[in-house]
Amino acid sequence: MKLIGVVTSMVLIASGIYCFTMAALGMGTGVSGIDFLFTLVNICLWTAIPVIIFGVIYLIYIRKTG
Repeated sequence: MKLIGVVTSMVLIASGIYCFTMAALGMGTGVSGIDFLFTLVNICLWTAIPVIIFGVIYLIYIRKTG
């Protein structure tokens, strides 16, 4: 596997763990399930935006290098 593929996989795994960890930290304060889902979606969306941008740049790079 190429280095860029390994790095991409590691970034996606790390962002997923970060997303769920940050959302789960709110559960310790006694919030409801709706608040948990709102926090999860909010954090995951802000985490996903850079990942999507990185993915698009990666796809453009792959197409140009062949």
